[in-house]
Amino acid sequence: MRFRSGILVALGGALLCPLGAPPVAAQQPTTPAPATDPLQAEKDLEARLNFHERRMVQESLIWAGTYYSFTDGAFGKRTREAISAWQTRSGYPATGYLSEPQLFLLIGVGFDAKEQNGWVRLYDPKTQIIVSYPSKLFTKREENDANGYDIGNPDDGSYLRTARFPNAPPGFIDGLYNNGSADRGQTITYTFRRGDIYIRSGTRGSWMFYERGEQRGSEARAYRLNWPAYRADMMGSIVIAMSDSFYPFGYDTPQEKPTYPTFLALTDKLAPSVPERSTVAAATPPQRSSEPPKTTSSGTGFVISRDGYIVTNRHVVEGCASLRFDGKPVDLVTADTKRDLALLRTTAQFPTSIPLREAVKVDLGETVIVLGYPYRGVISTGLNITDGIVTSLSGPADAPYLFQLNAQVQPGNSGGPIVDDKGQLIGVVVARANDLAVAEATGTLPQNINFGIRGELLSSFLLENGVIAETTNRPEKVPTKDIAAKLAPLVKPVICN
Repeated sequence: MRFRSGILVALGGALLCPLGAPPVAAQQPTTPAPATDPLQAEKDLEARLNFHERRMVQESLIWAGTYYSFTDGAFGKRTREAISAWQTRSGYPATGYLSEPQLFLLIGVGFDAKEQNGWVRLYDPKTQIIVSYPSKLFTKREENDANGYDIGNPDDGSYLRTARFPNAPPGFIDGLYNNGSADRGQTITYTFRRGDIYIRSGTRGSWMFYERGEQRGSEARAYRLNWPAYRADMMGSIVIAMSDSFYPFGYDTPQEKPTYPTFLALTDKLAPSVPERSTVAAATPPQRSSEPPKTTSSGTGFVISRDGYIVTNRHVVEGCASLRFDGKPVDLVTADTKRDLALLRTTAQFPTSIPLREAVKVDLGETVIVLGYPYRGVISTGLNITDGIVTSLSGPADAPYLFQLNAQVQPGNSGGPIVDDKGQLIGVVVARANDLAVAEATGTLPQNINFGIRGELLSSFLLENGVIAETTNRPEKVPTKDIAAKLAPLVKPVICN
């Protein structure tokens, strides 16, 4: 194989673990658990996690918004409570121990949150601080008068400030801590003080802040994060993740290269692998005819004909006893294995549909917009819209059936429309690169490597099934917000039961 075990992962099926109860088949342990402990399989799985994998679980819980402490790899009371809170919110029993599909989904939440925020490690050459930050939010960088940098968000005014205080006398850190605490314009909501380390957070008017500093010998280093209060929900996980990544004086011990053997084995088990001669079918989850139907999971579908025809991926509808689109029952007309496309139909009539571009052939570098429902019920239930460009005209192993795009997609985007900057349909979301497998193979995380089914394949699929899709050739670009407003009623979650 050219791609190690599941480099390409379908955004439904295996990677899209259910957002309510997990699939019956996915809950069956490889080895029957002892009757005396119903959680033995989950505990055995946890015991196989190494230090790096345990830390990644905690990092993912931070991004999921249920863990607010350091990622030390120790699964104590706080970690158990965080796992239970995430399970409850995701529709699972709150056991405090993760099953295989739950662990797979949780790690995906962490990877996707980092990708969405452009999470990168900053090696500040002026202060020599190491801290990770959201590079897609904080994009404007300039020197400040505190021997550091201000890295800001031009849209909302939030910013990260790093600071270095050379020739600091003994107790200098006390002055930093006490001066901030004595500021009457601030309301302190949290403090931590131990030795020459302090953490403080609070509010000042309509703004929120978080500070962390440390003194060693004759030097002190610190950072401050400021953001508008209305951004509190968005910044919550970012604040905790940044604090956890803060090394004011560099790493105290050599950092070993992280390994993820259990995660990779789990990826191989739950995600489909891509053969040397990749096709769209490679993105389809493995079939087991003896398995019972899936419990609730979801993907994305869109209206392709005013007569009630809806398009999604085949792997989204695989093994479903019943299907719903926008909460209403729909029938499966046909599903094509080779092209990973499925056609659904409802009795409802639609006033419009998403039009195919007359020249559906995509161009390298052209703008694309993706609509869908990633992690529906885990993060939100609303429509998600991202944009990017076409980055390659072929898929894995040069598969001609696919094209590559860098618009962000996550589990749940499967089957969603890919449109151009005029709102015309040019493809269907099908898959993304497997983060863990790529990380092990290359030592780096993939950045927005996602794949779509070409519009030509969709067009032939529709013609073969007697569906006449509307086509357009619009000359002028349309603002993204107008595209979103027009297409939102036509793009809905496909629910599999």
